Amino acid sequence: MFSKDITLAELEEVEGSPRNSTNEEDGLTKWYNKIRQKRLSELSDGDIARAIRQKIFLTHTVPEAIRRLMINPVLGDLYDGEVMTALAEIDEDFWISDSRRSEAKPLIELIKSGNFLTSDYQWTFEDDEENFYKAMRQLEARLGAER
Repeated sequence: MFSKDITLAELEEVEGSPRNSTNEEDGLTKWYNKIRQKRLSELSDGDIARAIRQKIFLTHTVPEAIRRLMINPVLGDLYDGEVMTALAEIDEDFWISDSRRSEAKPLIELIKSGNFLTSDYQWTFEDDEENFYKAMRQLEARLGAER
């Protein structure tokens, strides 16, 4: 059951450690150790995107990402659309569950409606807009038609 108030450390107690590396000098290990006591809702947008890219507790980080993206679909720390891009890169197998697909489909509908950006929105980098819509189409394809 998803809860934005659970910490990664608490998830470890239930689901085990998501990390294979025990090398404390590894950059990913340092990052993970820094965020593991934070609640999902306290993680930065970049942390959520990175956790998804690293496949860390996807059954919890993906719903948190979708919750945030429904408020602002272009979220990201490194670039506009970073969180959407991370979602789009998740393997199709993750999205097989009808409940997971139905959770993400309203996000696609919101983006397709075009009612999520102000008319004066400025993309941070020149190719962010193109990459954002490419990621949205990739996610939509992964969600697939009726299965």
